[in-house]
Amino acid sequence: MKRLLITTWGDYSSWSKASYVFNSKEKESVSTLPILFDELKPDKVVIIIPESVIYEKFSSYDDLIQKVKEGCSNFISEKLGISGEITIIVSPIVGNFIIKKNGKSLFYLQIDRDTKDFYNFILYNISKILSNILADLKDKSEVYLDISHGINFLPTLTYQVLIELLSLIAYTKSISFYVYNSEPYSRDIPELKLHINEIERREKMEPYLSSNPLGKSGNCRLLKVRDKDENLSKIISEISTIRIYNEQNAFISSIVNGLPLVFYTFYPNHEEISNKLSCVVDKWKETHDLITNGQKFMVKSRLSFTEDFKIFVKIWFASIIFGLQRNAEAELKKIKEFINFVKHDGLKYNLLSRTLGMDLEQIKDKCGYEWKKLGELITKTVGDFDPQNFLAHAGLEYNVTEARKEDYKIKLRYDMNYIKNIIYACIEGLFR
Repeated sequence: MKRLLITTWGDYSSWSKASYVFNSKEKESVSTLPILFDELKPDKVVIIIPESVIYEKFSSYDDLIQKVKEGCSNFISEKLGISGEITIIVSPIVGNFIIKKNGKSLFYLQIDRDTKDFYNFILYNISKILSNILADLKDKSEVYLDISHGINFLPTLTYQVLIELLSLIAYTKSISFYVYNSEPYSRDIPELKLHINEIERREKMEPYLSSNPLGKSGNCRLLKVRDKDENLSKIISEISTIRIYNEQNAFISSIVNGLPLVFYTFYPNHEEISNKLSCVVDKWKETHDLITNGQKFMVKSRLSFTEDFKIFVKIWFASIIFGLQRNAEAELKKIKEFINFVKHDGLKYNLLSRTLGMDLEQIKDKCGYEWKKLGELITKTVGDFDPQNFLAHAGLEYNVTEARKEDYKIKLRYDMNYIKNIIYACIEGLFR
C-alpha cells in the first residue's frame, strides 16, 4: 500500500505550540504535520505553500521560489524535526502582502496574475507526483489531505484538484481519500489541546472524467497573453498550440461514453504530452517580471494558463493511469477487457456487454483473414455511417468497423476513410 499526505500551509512563522490530538495520541508542536506523520506513516509528504511566504528580499522570480522553498525546508528540519521524502510546492497566489520578520516590516509585495493559475499549476504538479507513485503501485493506495494550516483558496482548490485526479486513478486502481482539519487555535486558552478531526472519508473513489473537450473557442492553446504583446503572442502560439486536439477529444469521449475501439485508436502518446506540458510550464515561469521600487516589490505574470491546459493535463494523466499504447488495430480480447474500465457505470456496462455479447460473438466463425466490415459479416449489408448509431453501439458501428483473423485472434479496426466522421461522432458525445 502507498500513502500520500498532502498539506496546505500559510505563514508558518506565526504558528505557536499546541498539543495536537489524533487517533488518541497527543503531540506538542507548532504544526499538525509531526503527529500526522507519526500516525499515518506516509510514504511521501507534499507541502503546498504560497509564494507570499517569503522572509527576505529576492532578485528574480526564480530567486523568490528558491527562497520560499529553503525557508520552508529549514522550518521543517529545525522546528518540526521531520525527516523523510518531502516535496515542497511553491504555489502561485495573487494579492498584496506586507512581508514581516520577527514582527518587523521588511517590504511590500504585490503579485499580479490570473487567479486560476493556482489551480492549473497545482493540478500539473500533483499529477506528476501521483504518476510517479502509480508507477510501482500494485494494490490499494491512500491519499490524505490536511487543511488545518491552509489559507484563502489553497485548501478549497487543492481539494478540488485531488478529487479530479483521484477519480481518474479510480478507473484502474483502488484508492481512498481522507480529509483532516484541526480545531481552531486560540492564544487565550492555556494548555490548549487541538483535536485533528476527520472531516471527509471516501473509502473508495468512484471513476470520473469530465466530458469537457479541448478547443471550445475554435482553437486549442495552453497559454494566453494577459496584456497585449504581439511578440509574446507569436512565441506562445508555437509553444502552446495543440493541432490535433480533436483526436484527443475522441480519446476523452472513449472514456466518458465507453467506446473501446476509439480508446485504442486515439490513445495519446503520454511522452509527447509530457514534453509539451513541461515546455509550457517552463515558459509560464520564465515570463514573470519583477519590478522593484525601494521597499515595493511587484511580481507580474505576463502569461496565464487556459482552460485547455487543465483538460490537457487530465488527458496526459489518463494516459498514465491506463498504462497502454495507441493501436489502430485492437484484439477482440482487448475490446472485452475495456469493459472493466466502465463497470462502475451500469448503463455503459450493460450497453457494452450487450454489444460484445450479441454482435461481436457472432463474427468469430464468420471472420476470415481479410478485413471485412461487421455489416458484411453479421447482416450481409453495409450502409451509410450514422453518428447516433455509432454512439449507441459503443463505437462498434457496423458500417465503419472492420474485422479479420490474425494468428487465430480476432482483430478490429476502423475504416480509415471514415476517420473524420468517427471523430465528429465522438465529439458529439461531449459537452461543447
